[in-house]
Amino acid sequence: MPELVADTALAQTSWSWRPRFTVADISRDAWRFQQMNPNGYQPVD
Repeated sequence: MPELVADTALAQTSWSWRPRFTVADISRDAWRFQQMNPNGYQPVD
């Protein structure tokens, strides 16, 4: 089963960087892409 894992702690402490999107946002977007593209990314000619 696919799995998405992310920990932004190092980037936050090292570079004072803050993520723009939550894990829920990223998961929802990945799921939407999968639903719209069941065969994966297909470049447009």
